[in-house]
Amino acid sequence: MVVVATSATAAAGGRFVLDLHGAAPIRGGRPIVGAEVLRRLTEGRRAVMLPDLLAALFALCGTVHRITARRAVAAALGLHEAEAEVSRTGLTLRIATLRDQLQRLALDLPARVPVGIEATPSWLAGAPVVETHSVVSPTAQDLVACLQRMPAWLERHLLGIPPLAWWHEWQASPDRTAARWASGPTAGHTWEANPVARWHAAVRERAESLLLPCRPLALLDAEPARVHAAMRDLARELDEDTGFATRPLWLGLPAETGAWTRCVAPPVTSAVAGLDRADTAWLRLGARIADVARVACDEQALRHGALALGAGEGIAWSEMARGLLVHWVRLEPGNDEPALARVQACRVLAPTEWNFHPDGGLAQWMRKSAPSAADVGLAAAALDPCVEFEIEACERDAVACGVGHA
Repeated sequence: MVVVATSATAAAGGRFVLDLHGAAPIRGGRPIVGAEVLRRLTEGRRAVMLPDLLAALFALCGTVHRITARRAVAAALGLHEAEAEVSRTGLTLRIATLRDQLQRLALDLPARVPVGIEATPSWLAGAPVVETHSVVSPTAQDLVACLQRMPAWLERHLLGIPPLAWWHEWQASPDRTAARWASGPTAGHTWEANPVARWHAAVRERAESLLLPCRPLALLDAEPARVHAAMRDLARELDEDTGFATRPLWLGLPAETGAWTRCVAPPVTSAVAGLDRADTAWLRLGARIADVARVACDEQALRHGALALGAGEGIAWSEMARGLLVHWVRLEPGNDEPALARVQACRVLAPTEWNFHPDGGLAQWMRKSAPSAADVGLAAAALDPCVEFEIEACERDAVACGVGHA
């Protein structure tokens, strides 16, 4: 198999194999999210160390993992978050999501789906969210200032119009907005200097033809009481089923999470209605641009929270670039002192395991559509796994062709 890897390939461990001819279209996974591996890495450790440990283990999205783990531990300890801390969390999540989305656009997509447009780290370097990332212990004022500078940068270097205007256009007509943006210049927007738009223009025709089923993960699309009830159910699944984090289900079925599900899919208003739909890889790619526009100008774009589940048990969640991230933790009984409390059990439920579920939308599409290796590579890139993948384009026991990415 041939693997083309980005710089982050080995960071999260594991690998997916996308098999064009096998009965199981998606094989493999990430051992690091499994209960046994996390048990060995976290059991008995001091709870205050857990956020930094998980941030290091999941380095690709380490900032959001650190935040989410810290909040899960605090909930397990029964600690109340001050309003200022909740506000800072929201600012940090927005900056981390913008930075991660821009890195995917500038670096990962051109490597995952080569179309003759080079990855452009220099294009990305001047983004305020990248510059702020190098600041040691930024203050809340630093974070606010960074986000205040982002709309002008995005208008000039990516969108061609103010982010809020782009987002409003997208809400009215996602197809037309993405096509208009990718096809050429607008006021203040030099298309030739926008490698991201040119890459999207190059893949547009093929991406528009790839129709994938989607069942949006709508855990957060309800009033707070129902969200908390759903999180309690999720915590129970994570606790009782040691394999749940590697093959998660929502209401008994696989689901999809990401920029697409929060920027395009309509909110679910009941437990049974509006769950199944299908749309193109093109709109999933466009939704990443829409997500950047929305997060840059909407303080409420990313939902996050934490919940104490009982003595020594907590769960926390954060929307991030790739989708919904959930951390669950239970502490050893008998010690409520924050500095001394130790981890008894820990689970991490990350977006990649939803989106690359062996019975999920991508797998269903591969079974029914007999796609080419190039089409599978583009569809997988649109879903954005955080580990490398390989594509088996020949029979399983033959030499396979593939492209893999972190």
